[in-house]
Amino acid sequence: MTRVSLLAAMGIGVSAVLAGCSSGPQAGEAAPAFSAMNSEGQNVELASYAGKVTVLDFWATWCGPCRKAMPHVQDLHERYEDNLNVAVVGVHFDTNYRAGNPADYFDEKGYTFDMIPDGSGISELYGISSLPSFVVIDESGTIIHRQRGFGASDVDAFAEIIDAQLAKNAG
Repeated sequence: MTRVSLLAAMGIGVSAVLAGCSSGPQAGEAAPAFSAMNSEGQNVELASYAGKVTVLDFWATWCGPCRKAMPHVQDLHERYEDNLNVAVVGVHFDTNYRAGNPADYFDEKGYTFDMIPDGSGISELYGISSLPSFVVIDESGTIIHRQRGFGASDVDAFAEIIDAQLAKNAG
């Protein structure tokens, strides 16, 4: 291999990592089962959310874009807070708490949606390689949407996805 082709191949590889290419399950595929402790010390599993449209928010305390997205994720949670058929779950990407403990961060900011402080195994199962990343799972455990990033306009976009899924099952 020539030096130029080696550098080109390395550049493509680095670009793929930086772009957050996902090797995890995609829309239309079964969501991988998981089991983990939530921030209240209770064991939760994907099966715990069966029958609900579930939004998994993969984030980290050290991730600036995650911190910017969190108020909007809270807005989404509040929109469906009284709907027993919808769950929003924060999954902390790893156990690197260099920017603070995730449970303390939630308390400090007043975030009230479910949170899994050690989601490193879940992040691997779902092929998460960039943050924040979101996975929406339907009531039967099938992934219906994956997305990187989240902002104010995504609250309405996710609400449309959730509402369409709820309507599909109601009708």
